[in-house]
Amino acid sequence: MDTELGIIGNLPPQARRELVELVNHEIRTPLAALLGHLELLEDADVELPYRLEISLRAIARSGERLRELLSEIDELDAAEAAVTRVAV
Repeated sequence: MDTELGIIGNLPPQARRELVELVNHEIRTPLAALLGHLELLEDADVELPYRLEISLRAIARSGERLRELLSEIDELDAAEAAVTRVAV
């Protein structure tokens, strides 16, 4: 079945699920730390230089986009797993 998962979609279902779980763990953990530290900076009662604020906002947007992409991969994998269970 051709999916938006590309090469990952060609893997056997169990291998794909294991890869998705590994990627989720290996990316979500440092991503959570990064976004958590950004939140601490945002909540700090310190006036940051304008250019630094702009950079921090860009990092936050990119981090949130990465989080969204990981969620989309989870959803695609779950949909594929459901289709595979029905087909078997």
